[in-house]
Amino acid sequence: MMLTLQDIPGVGSSLANRLSQTLGSEGAVIEALDRGDIASLTAVEGLSANRAIRLIKAVRGSDPDICRSGEGEILHRRVLESISEEASNSASRERIQLLGPYPRTERGQIDANRVRVEEAMDFILKHPSKSEQWRSLTAGLTRIQRGNGRLDRVVVVPSQEVANSVEGLESRCRVIVRDAKETWKDYVVFNTVTWIGDGGPRDPPSGWVVLPSIIKLDQAVPEISIEWFHENRSSIESIVSISSLDWGIHPLSESILTLVEPLNGLNELIDALGSEGGDLTSLESVKDSLWTEIKTIEGAVNDAIIASTSDAHLSLDGEEVLSFYADTDGLNRRIQAAVATGIEQAVQDGRNRLDAYLDGTSIRIPHDWVDSDYPFIVHRRAIEDIESALDAAIITAKGDDLVRNSREASRLFGGCRLAILGLTEMEMWMAVARWAISHRCVMPEIVS
Repeated sequence: MMLTLQDIPGVGSSLANRLSQTLGSEGAVIEALDRGDIASLTAVEGLSANRAIRLIKAVRGSDPDICRSGEGEILHRRVLESISEEASNSASRERIQLLGPYPRTERGQIDANRVRVEEAMDFILKHPSKSEQWRSLTAGLTRIQRGNGRLDRVVVVPSQEVANSVEGLESRCRVIVRDAKETWKDYVVFNTVTWIGDGGPRDPPSGWVVLPSIIKLDQAVPEISIEWFHENRSSIESIVSISSLDWGIHPLSESILTLVEPLNGLNELIDALGSEGGDLTSLESVKDSLWTEIKTIEGAVNDAIIASTSDAHLSLDGEEVLSFYADTDGLNRRIQAAVATGIEQAVQDGRNRLDAYLDGTSIRIPHDWVDSDYPFIVHRRAIEDIESALDAAIITAKGDDLVRNSREASRLFGGCRLAILGLTEMEMWMAVARWAISHRCVMPEIVS
């Protein structure tokens, strides 16, 4: 008979619903329990690691006779606590709590676990420096985290049935069922939109995703895959560091490579997520310092105008000074022309400086950018127009980065998740091996 969630001791209807909703289905929950996936189970609201461990043990069945007596249970718990002290991270320490003696009927699992411990002990003894590197790098591994907050995205669907077909969609973002008369242009007021079904734009605006149908949540909400990498950044950085080292020739090394080799492009993705794209960073820096730059330009232009006015007076030679008494109007016109030329040049220099400041943003200075020649003042409306253009460029750059990074994150998500779980379990066996070596343990023989 197939196991259902409410068949498990300690699982009522409320917890069963929360488990199914968080992990996607009842089958996914049973699978997580079977493989001892504490990380997925503890993503459920209100489910602690200790309770997840109890549920996993309940699904796996009773421990053999050795743990049924009070003394046996105490001894078993003390041994696990002692082994846990050897683990480099909390996720592996949690996994250790799942260890326990197997009945003789589980000979295959017993043999598999013996091999894992033997390989770990052999690696530590033959490669002590590499085993210390491993211990240091796996310290960053953590239990897999899942975001559960609402994200800034609007998903536009043709019917409520479509919205209901994806578990968790309405809890993570705003969902709008569009009217039959509405077109995609009615939704350009939103910066990040996912359009599901027919009638979407052929050339989607920046930050938009257009899909014929929806199957998975992260298809409709690309921010989710990026959020996952941010939530699990410590573990991801550990994977990147582990994958960059040569672990030599050893069965354990082959197991490490099996987990990390498929993650081609992970380092580049982390760099992209860690620092915003070059265009976006540049645009935001330009916007942040725009008003400061305008004030600097205004001050420089006014200083240049004052200097040019002084130069116009000081450039008169002796003969010109004597002519002042014969033709004062002509002399004044000459001085005024020189001053006007100086102002014009100073203003042009200011424009050239602002042009250089905006270089690379594709934003042009408005034609009527000067409010007053002297004292020189930049028109505030012109500054606001430049700011608005920068805001639009930033939104476009963010949208481009989002779509590009989310595609790569979706591609790498499954492999990274397996790598975190696999490396966490490998460190669990390494902890067992360290404990065994420090206590001078030998592998016992199995007798019939």
